[in-house]
Amino acid sequence: MAHVTVTVNNASYTLACDDGEEAHLGVLAKRFDKRVAEIKKDARNASDTQLLLMAGLLLEDELDAAELADEDKFALLLENAARRMEDIAARLG
Repeated sequence: MAHVTVTVNNASYTLACDDGEEAHLGVLAKRFDKRVAEIKKDARNASDTQLLLMAGLLLEDELDAAELADEDKFALLLENAARRMEDIAARLG
């Protein structure tokens, strides 16, 4: 098990990760730190805990929206496939 130190909102955290995942975790931490900094501009009086919570909730919201979009795309693909099969069946019948 590897350990990597990341910085978020000017605080350092040492985290455990699988061997070889250190660089990836560092990239994720930098992106998360950037998100926290953006939120901090609008919420200057928020505590560190509130900033981290808001950043986490925003990311969850984006993930939820992306999952819904994927479900919608899949449903549309199925509808189109069904319509094409019905057209082919009508021509054959």
